[in-house]
Amino acid sequence: MTSLPRASSLSLLLAAAVAGCGGSVEPSVRDGGDAGPTRTDSSMPDVSSMPDVASQPDASPMVDASPQPDASLPDSGMMTTCPLGQRMCGASCVDTQSNSAHCGACGRACAMGLACNSGTCTADCAAPRQRCVVGGATVCVDVTSDPQHCGGCGDACGGTDSCVARRCVSPPRCTARFNPNNVPCGSTTSADWTCVGATTCSADCGTGPIPLSCREGMIETVRDLVVNNPGLSCRFTATGPGGTFTTTLNATCSDAPSCTVRLNPTAVSCPGTTTGEWTCRGATSCSADCGGGVIPLMCPDGVLQTAPGLPVNAPGASCRFTATGPGGTYNTTVTASCITPPTCTVRLTPSMVACGATTTGEWTCRGATSCTADCGSGPMPVPCPDGMTQTVPGLMVPVGGLSCRFSATGAGGTFNTTVAATCTAPPTCTVRLNPNAVTCPGTTTGEWTCRGATSCSADCGGGVIPLMCPDGVLQTAPGLAVNAPGASCRFTATGPGGTYNTTVTAACR
Repeated sequence: MTSLPRASSLSLLLAAAVAGCGGSVEPSVRDGGDAGPTRTDSSMPDVSSMPDVASQPDASPMVDASPQPDASLPDSGMMTTCPLGQRMCGASCVDTQSNSAHCGACGRACAMGLACNSGTCTADCAAPRQRCVVGGATVCVDVTSDPQHCGGCGDACGGTDSCVARRCVSPPRCTARFNPNNVPCGSTTSADWTCVGATTCSADCGTGPIPLSCREGMIETVRDLVVNNPGLSCRFTATGPGGTFTTTLNATCSDAPSCTVRLNPTAVSCPGTTTGEWTCRGATSCSADCGGGVIPLMCPDGVLQTAPGLPVNAPGASCRFTATGPGGTYNTTVTASCITPPTCTVRLTPSMVACGATTTGEWTCRGATSCTADCGSGPMPVPCPDGMTQTVPGLMVPVGGLSCRFSATGAGGTFNTTVAATCTAPPTCTVRLNPNAVTCPGTTTGEWTCRGATSCSADCGGGVIPLMCPDGVLQTAPGLAVNAPGASCRFTATGPGGTYNTTVTAACR
């Protein structure tokens, strides 16, 4: 008898074994799935009519179930393009641990009815693996954990679901966020999250993972998380039977706006005007209130802005400037003051003296930075400290008087004034006894006329007698007694310019 090919012999042996058991294939029940259909193969040959292959000389080779590799197929060990655990056989990636067409190596096919179990062709699969036909090949799959055969052959889990204990289980589904996700630098935010299908949760904000609560479907919150420049980043992880969910939360922060603001110039002669100037960084809106209400202003980042023509009236101007940005608010108040010319009090004291006598210059100024005085010989610098009285004594007042031009200069302008001192000569008088010779005993008349006198008196031997002396008007005193050897009178006139004295006489004849 001619020997059958090895594959055909093995098929006949398996067919005979099946026929000996009643010629049918019993249903295969998958854990977690329905039983497969019962298949009766009536085409199986009757082993009773077949030769006893066990008695043939080549029977041992016929039961050798170790397949030989097909040398025409490339060995996937040289390829790196297949997923972990698979190899490239021909044009396909296969698992040589479970693929019966490539069991243990590319092209090493298991005989019909055998399955590839851990790279070896066997008659059955080791628990918890189960024989399944995939792509025309019989493979051993773990129906307790294989997402393509979860609970039974071909019962694939959808999407990213995992197979756990014959059940398709989804990975955790979570929503996590910072609220708010942008705050002023140095302030705080809150993190909140909700998970379904998670058994443990954690977050790592840069100091290592910290366990978090993740009750099923409930919103969890952590408050008072400080956000410093440039921001806060936390890696959130949720793990469950179906796998792991990870995401990164980011919160940014912004510093409060920084601005340079001024009124230029800061002091003006009132009424007058000034210019507002400002430069801001980190501001989204700006405004100013200079007393007439809030006015929106432009404030492009880092660009100088100006507002000329701001009125400044006494006592000055004040503007409240506000800049607002994501990081907070900047506020400041800028002012411009009114400057007025110096104010001074100036005098010569006394303001009237005898001609040739002296007077004293006195002055007190506020708001002056320099002062001068010109009393006829040209301007001369004089000190003028603010609010302090200064003096220059010994100013001689000539006939005709003394005049001084005083000037004080300051930021607000100039103060000018002229002060004068007058002088008067001593009184001038005409005095006589008329007649100046009489028969004794007899009488005479006193006569006098004065100018510049404020008071007059005479002493004719009986004591000083006050006399009237209106300016330029002749005055008389009749009936003055003249006794031997004669009469003598001392006349005195006093005025601002001094004193006039004279003695008049009348003789006896």
